[in-house]
Amino acid sequence: MFNLTQLNHDLFSMIYMTWRDSEFALHAALFFSHHLTTILAVLLLLSTLLRKSYPILFVKALALTLCASLLNYIFDHTFYFPRPFMLGLSQNHIQHSNNNSFPSSHMLVMSTIAFAYCFSSKLWIGCGLLLAALTVGWSRIYLGVHFPFDILASLLIALSLNFAAYQILRRKAPRWIG
Repeated sequence: MFNLTQLNHDLFSMIYMTWRDSEFALHAALFFSHHLTTILAVLLLLSTLLRKSYPILFVKALALTLCASLLNYIFDHTFYFPRPFMLGLSQNHIQHSNNNSFPSSHMLVMSTIAFAYCFSSKLWIGCGLLLAALTVGWSRIYLGVHFPFDILASLLIALSLNFAAYQILRRKAPRWIG
């Protein structure tokens, strides 16, 4: 019988154990997990101030991120999935709290913003942000605080939310697509 939980744990072990003895990988994961989101947020804010067409995209991304955060809150209080370190599958490298791991809020925020730009005329920015989001997702798994399905679920929620927003905006308010 095919067991999704076992697959999730096996995928986690594969990612978690890769470069396990590498100080460089650990420091990179810590940097990506803690600082990449902030750096990209500052860059997006600065680009919004400097480029005439970017404020609409920024507001759209912000509104979708608030919606994603609301969905994350609902999931957080509806489902409970322990984190890998809580199950003894990894160390708690960042002293994370023992709360729900599904979905990953870091990945959800990053991928929601990335897809907001992908579903606009600034696809190249969205692709760069999506690459950054995947890097953050990898770091969260590598640091032992998320399973791959937590990351995948966040990615799918962000994609679905942005696709729905795109379909609505395309018909009702095309200028807000960006």
